Amino acid sequence: MLNEVPLEDSGAAFLGFNFEALAELIAFVDFSEGFTIAIAEINFSGDADRVMEAVRNHPRTQDVDLVEIVLDDPNLEFVLDAVTRKLEQLTIRDGLKPVLVLRGLEQSIGITGDLSVKVLRNLNYTREQFRLQVPYPMVVVLPRFAVQRLAVGARDFWAWASAIVRFQSAAGSVSQARSDCFESGRIYSSDRLPVKQERLELLLRLLEEYRPLVSEDQLLNATARLEVLEELGDAFDSISDMRQASKYYQQFFALAQAVGDENAQANGLFKVGRLYYRLDDRHQDALENYDQALVLYQSSKNRLGEANTLKAIGDVLQFLKQSQDALNRYETAIEIYRQVGARLGEANTLIAIGDLEKDPKNGLKRFDQAMQIYQEVGDQYSQARILATSFAPAYIKLGQSYQAKEAYEKALQYFEEIDLEAGIELCKNKLRNLNQLPINPRGSVAPKIGNDRTLPNKKPQFPL
Repeated sequence: MLNEVPLEDSGAAFLGFNFEALAELIAFVDFSEGFTIAIAEINFSGDADRVMEAVRNHPRTQDVDLVEIVLDDPNLEFVLDAVTRKLEQLTIRDGLKPVLVLRGLEQSIGITGDLSVKVLRNLNYTREQFRLQVPYPMVVVLPRFAVQRLAVGARDFWAWASAIVRFQSAAGSVSQARSDCFESGRIYSSDRLPVKQERLELLLRLLEEYRPLVSEDQLLNATARLEVLEELGDAFDSISDMRQASKYYQQFFALAQAVGDENAQANGLFKVGRLYYRLDDRHQDALENYDQALVLYQSSKNRLGEANTLKAIGDVLQFLKQSQDALNRYETAIEIYRQVGARLGEANTLIAIGDLEKDPKNGLKRFDQAMQIYQEVGDQYSQARILATSFAPAYIKLGQSYQAKEAYEKALQYFEEIDLEAGIELCKNKLRNLNQLPINPRGSVAPKIGNDRTLPNKKPQFPL
């Protein structure tokens, strides 16, 4: 009996509400012979550990050698080759029936995008070879998003499955995933790609936990879903997957409309507008989204959202060469930022105003004001960014190559300290180009940037 298995209280609760699913998986492990496949849909690895431990310890499986094979290489193409290589290294215990447990395939299956990824194609092509080369039952453990991709992207292989067993997640696993996604910090532009992809995968697992069934109230868990949908949009935006970012922002906006949350609706419109702004032919669409967002922010009395939107409208107008209109928006935005104490918003808007200045010397004054704010709040990323993209180009316009070189060198130092590859490469390229030019004698003194000995190593922060 299942209750004969000694478990911790949390594990007992998890297996209790997954009683039928566990019984089905144990029956597969007990009765299956030769090559057969069961798909175990388990959203979190900790829950998978609980399931496999319960299967391993159950009285009906004591004549089974449960062999776990981890295939978590994101570049994996040939699952069959990887499995057979693992089998060559294994020693099957005498008198026991081997049952293979494959884990980690979600890494190569991927989280979104094209379903013709190599690992799925090759699973289809080698389906018949599995039956010939792997004479054992096999349990493939995957999270829900990967199961869905496997079912569509490897239909022939999927057809071999004799059991699809779906487990509900433990409350503790969902709570931990939520904590990992939100309490430990959000995704930053300076995070490395593997960090962003890991967070994306966790967010997709979490979204599945909050998604209501067709038979349930479609507004169930709406607050939690709004939070995850918005974060998913931000996460895909951070890896420049604009199609997926737009998809989740649109879902976020639709749900916000359904629950009548004006502020969330404004956030959705604002973020879709930000995507449009980055497309060459969609600037008017960006302005339309921003205008709608601005009305909703004002209606919900979100002053920071209002300032952010005015700044964003100014950015579009500046791109469209409507400088005076852009300046008007920036000045209103900076006034609100100062009223609400949003120092970073103020600094970013000062940079935008500096970019509008026809005289680079006036632009430098604005940049210097912004730099002082970044130093005060300890934002090292923004200090590096303003040196490389504002100070240095202004010095070059003024013909002050020496100061430009100093700015790039200091920016490079900061980017290296926070380990941001894109910034490092930008500064190195700019310095190579500068080194090919004659360096002017040192002219006016460049502004003092930071403290060379003690720099706070904080994550970049943005007003958006």
